[in-house]
Amino acid sequence: GGKIISINGKYLDLLDILKRRQSVILKPLDSASGMGVINISFDEDIRFNKEIITEKELYSRVDKLDNYLVSEIIEKAAYSKKIYPKTANTIRILTMVNPQTDIPFIAAAAHRFGTDESFPVDNCNAGGLTAQIDIETGKLSNALTTYFKGNDIIRFDIHPDSGEKISSVKIPNWDYIKEAVLYISEKISFLKYIGWDIIPTDNGFVVLEGNNGPDIKLHQVHEPSVFVC
Repeated sequence: GGKIISINGKYLDLLDILKRRQSVILKPLDSASGMGVINISFDEDIRFNKEIITEKELYSRVDKLDNYLVSEIIEKAAYSKKIYPKTANTIRILTMVNPQTDIPFIAAAAHRFGTDESFPVDNCNAGGLTAQIDIETGKLSNALTTYFKGNDIIRFDIHPDSGEKISSVKIPNWDYIKEAVLYISEKISFLKYIGWDIIPTDNGFVVLEGNNGPDIKLHQVHEPSVFVC
């Protein structure tokens, strides 16, 4: 109902939060594909996604929101920030559980990168890019869009907005990320099929969420996929 309530039940002022944090993400709890996500930043101006607004406009817009999560900005790893600094650039790791052994395994992995079109999110549905991750090495393929006309897929070795290289970039600490995600998956192995959204950081990674309906086209746009269980 437009009111911001902390975990301990206290009412908070958004502008006070912005003065301390500089930026926050507002995400609807019941949405998907990046729809409804808002990036609010405060420096010399208040920026609501791409638009500069006044304090009065900020409060007016937030008063109309309901059932949103207010989240801090995660400081992503340097390699990811270099490729595209404006969005989270999440990694989607698809885990499944072997029905014979009950041991989880990684079936596919992809790295999403935001674009000026998709901002403030990196979702492909909004115009972001997906690069396939070599599960063994952690190296990225060239990046693709999941929506294109005709039969010709446009491939990007470099990011179309930043001009930074994507293809062949290796994700730091990839072996650790894999082991940690599989460890978590094993602890909740009663969930047989999870699309993990994570943000690599310079010190590890942050799990944003696990999806029970992961977006398979993130992986299949790169090559035909056959998962055998």
